[in-house]
Amino acid sequence: MALLVATGIVLVLYWDTTPTKVQYLDDGIKRASMIIANTAAVVGFGTVVKSTVGFQTLVDGLANLGGNPLISFGVATTLVAGATGSGSGGIGITACGMSHKESYKPIFITSVCITLIGLAVAIFLGIVLY
Repeated sequence: MALLVATGIVLVLYWDTTPTKVQYLDDGIKRASMIIANTAAVVGFGTVVKSTVGFQTLVDGLANLGGNPLISFGVATTLVAGATGSGSGGIGITACGMSHKESYKPIFITSVCITLIGLAVAIFLGIVLY
C-alpha cells in the first residue's frame, strides 16, 4: 500500500518533468511482479519442506541440542532457515510464531549473511553480558 501511495505522489509531483511516464510504470510493474513471484516460490518451497517427516525429525533433533541456550538457539534457527530456504521460515518455526508473510526478508544476503553476522554478535554479547 505504501509503495502504491508513494508512486501516486511521485507521479503528481513530477508529472511535468517525467518524459516517459508509461515506461516507468511498466518497468515498475514488471519488477514488482518478479519480486512477488520469487517470494511466493520461496514461501511455497518452505511450506513443502516443513510438511515432510524428515523436516520434523530435524526440528525435534535441534530442539534438544543442549549447551549454551544462545548458541543452540542460534544454530537451530540458522539450520532451519537453511532447510526452509528463508530466514523468516527459520525464525517463525523456532521461536517467534510468525508467518512467512509477517516476517519475510528478501533474498540471500538478508537471510544468510546478515543473519550469521548478527548471530555471532548476539552470541558474543550474550556470553559477555550473562
